[in-house]
This record gives sequence, C-alpha cells and structure tokens, in this order.
Amino acid sequence: GGKLLCGEETYPITNFSTDSRKMGEGDLFVPIIGERVDGHDFIESALKNGGATLTQKHEKMEDSHPWIFVEDTMKAMQKIASWYRGNMQFPIIAVTGSVGKTTTREMITRALESDFTVFHTEGNYNSQIGVPLTIARMTGEEQVAVLEAGMSQFGEMAQLEKMIRPNVVVFTNIGVAHIENLGTQENICKEKM
Repeated sequence: GGKLLCGEETYPITNFSTDSRKMGEGDLFVPIIGERVDGHDFIESALKNGGATLTQKHEKMEDSHPWIFVEDTMKAMQKIASWYRGNMQFPIIAVTGSVGKTTTREMITRALESDFTVFHTEGNYNSQIGVPLTIARMTGEEQVAVLEAGMSQFGEMAQLEKMIRPNVVVFTNIGVAHIENLGTQENICKEKM
C-alpha cells in the first residue's frame, strides 16, 4: 500500500530497523512516532549507512535511497511482517500470558532444539513493534518457531495474531498485569483469547 517516492524499486530489503544507529545495507528504517520522539527526525542519519525508509510525513522526496510513503509506518511494518510470515511453511508456537512468557518460551525452545532447527523471540520482543522485528529475522530455513506475544491494550492481541498466525498457542496464565488498561481480569482473558 506504499508509494515509492524516490530510489530504486528493485532495492533489496532484508530486515527492519527502528533504530537509526543500527541501520545498514538492506535495512528498511521504520520511523515510529512515539509520545516523546518522532523517528522521522532520524531518517537522514539512518540512511547514512545505506538502506531504505518508510515515511508518513513526506509526500515528495529526491534521494538515491528508497523512500516509501505509507499512511502509518508501524501498521505498514506489521503488514509487511504478516506477508513475510505467510511465506514461511513451518509451524509457529505462540506463547502468551500475564507472567512467565519468556521462561516458558525458553523451555519450549530448548525442548524442541534436540530434534529441530528452532527460531525464537530474542529478549522480550513481543509487542506491536517487537513481533514484526522478530518475524523479519526469520530465514525460512527453520523447522519451527516459538514466538512471544504480549499486550497491554484492547485490540493488540488480534493484531499480533494476524502477524504470527500460530499453529499452537500456549497460555502461561491470566493475571492482572495491565488491568489499569483493560479494567478486569475477565477482560484480560478475553483479550488474550
């Protein structure tokens, strides 16, 4: 759904980056607009080492690097991740819950590694931004993946499900984390489901 503003349309993209300091050839910079920082302010420094960028603030641009206009940079990254996930033919196990996601993910990963090539979430990259960054690291050579899915607001789990499309889901528990946003433990359970 994006529009190429400048640069070569055949430029190979191999990874996402939301950190302008870690950009390189083949990376697509995704400037996220946060509460205090707007990633668009870092596009020029992001492209110094090569790569391409998404933008939702520029409708015209002249540069040798590809600039792609989209309505919403984070949603565009999520759509790309969902498309990329659709190209993966191996099963994915999603782990969610109020506590214990990382420990459970690590235990499942270690159990599967004895028989399979396993891809897994690193750290706690389980959010609306972390999951697409994680999916972009998949190579297609894996035999199974174990991904974390975390949420704190209504509607987030549905968006994560669209990207992950798990074959198996493991719920650690339904506690009261983020109850300030979701109101009740029952609402947390509904959102996780």
